[in-house]
Amino acid sequence: MLATPSRERALSDGRAALLLYTVESLDDWKYQGIWLTSADPVAAVHTPAEIWECPQLVQVPDSSGGSAWVMMFSLWLSGDDHEHANGVGHLIGSLSVDPVSGLPVFVPSSGGKSDLGRDFYAPQIVQLSYGSSPAALLWGWANEGPGRDGRRGRTQEEIDDAGWSGVLTHPRLLSVVDGALAVSPAPEVVAYRGAAVATDAVGSVVVPAFAEVLVTGTGVSSGAVTSGDVELVLVSGSEGDSADRQVVCSGSLAPGEELRIFIDASLVEVYRSGSVATTLRAYPAPGEEWQLTLPGDATADVWELTLPE
Repeated sequence: MLATPSRERALSDGRAALLLYTVESLDDWKYQGIWLTSADPVAAVHTPAEIWECPQLVQVPDSSGGSAWVMMFSLWLSGDDHEHANGVGHLIGSLSVDPVSGLPVFVPSSGGKSDLGRDFYAPQIVQLSYGSSPAALLWGWANEGPGRDGRRGRTQEEIDDAGWSGVLTHPRLLSVVDGALAVSPAPEVVAYRGAAVATDAVGSVVVPAFAEVLVTGTGVSSGAVTSGDVELVLVSGSEGDSADRQVVCSGSLAPGEELRIFIDASLVEVYRSGSVATTLRAYPAPGEEWQLTLPGDATADVWELTLPE
């Protein structure tokens, strides 16, 4: 017998809810009741929504040496209009069996955002195992984002003319590190590295339209944040005034910390070690190029992205 959370549902009082079914055969599902709602105090803080879309529950490795259970939701609000302001959230907790009913019981203890970008929604997770250890592999939907956060998007007319809308992220591995969700590119992604464009670069670096960038904060051993931010921008070839400069993402970098940035045409993914990723869409205009600006004590290695042979 398999016990499984069902598709999303909104209750009449406005709570998001997750329903539980048992199944002996995939054509015979038996409803067991409401499993979890957004009225749960931990869920109310970390996964606020009117509907929990795409609910998923997976077991992932924990840095403590064991494993943890992660429940992930796309946080739908009635006023989203495809903007999905609450994005995707998750709960980390324990899974046990009720001694009376024999049904699973999930108790959340913490949670947070599963991605820090506005252009990430409806991820799908595959439960895997590497030997005796659980693993979970995620793909996310990077939807279109016209005008979000001041970044240039595509109009509906441009989307219709192109004939496609939305892309999938690189595959990502999930884990729990020091009680928080950590997201990293699947190791196999390194096969897309092509020719090295820059090694230990400093200052300002021109980045190809399809690239992987590894930024390392050298800094000092005191643990102070490096001076200035890592900034990824689109600039015109003439590097004119500020109107020709679009900041796509920026953030500080601690000594010894690493950022892995992937640029794949209009898709930008930023992975910060020990944290969740940031997924963004940005659309270079004709004559624009990608440029990475580094604080004085950070370096970058840059590779072209190519298809593996």
